[in-house]
Amino acid sequence: MHDYAKNLSTAVPRAAAVIDIASIEKAIGTFQAMEGRNPKSLEELVAMRYLPQLPPVPQGKRLSYDAASGKVELVAK
Repeated sequence: MHDYAKNLSTAVPRAAAVIDIASIEKAIGTFQAMEGRNPKSLEELVAMRYLPQLPPVPQGKRLSYDAASGKVELVAK
């Protein structure tokens, strides 16, 4: 029962992070199509209004973005 409760308590933040990453990936794809390149940073997506703001990340995590590949992921700090 303890493992179930622990997994349940972390499921919502994990699901929200997956959804947030999907929205960032969609914005990167739109940026690529419109600008002909990857954004230099995630902040550029906000500055150029492809995203209203960067989503909050779960505690102990951070967003990692590789401008060369356009890949974004949630990683441990």
